Amino acid sequence: MIRRIAATLTGVLIAVACKGSREQAPASVLKDGAITIGSCDFPESELLAEIYAQALTQAGFTVVRSFDIGPRELVMPALQEGLLEVVPEYEGSALAFLGGTPTSGKGPTFALCARPTEPPDRRSRTR
Repeated sequence: MIRRIAATLTGVLIAVACKGSREQAPASVLKDGAITIGSCDFPESELLAEIYAQALTQAGFTVVRSFDIGPRELVMPALQEGLLEVVPEYEGSALAFLGGTPTSGKGPTFALCARPTEPPDRRSRTR
C-alpha cells in the first residue's frame, strides 16, 4: 500500500515538474495585484516570511509565497529585479551583502540600507 502511494505521488510530482518547466518566469511581479514574499533557504527566514504573509493576508491583501529560494546571492537580485516584493531580512546582513559596513547603532545602519543600491556584482561574490 505504501509503495502504491509513493508511486502515485512520484508520478504526480513528475507531471507537475514537467508542466512547470515549460512556463516562462514572470518578467516582474510588481503589477500582478498580489504581494510576492520571498525567503532565503533557512528555516528562520521562511518562518519570518510566513509571519509577514499571514499578517498581510489577514489585512486583506493577496499574497504569493515564494519561499526557500536559496542564499542571499539569489534572493537579493530577485528582489532588486522585481521578481519579489518583500523579503524579511536583517539590516546588518543585508547591508554587508550590498557592500556596506553595519554599525552598532540601528539608525546609521537603517539609513544606509534605505539608500537606493545597484544590484551587486554577482561575479565577484563568493559567499
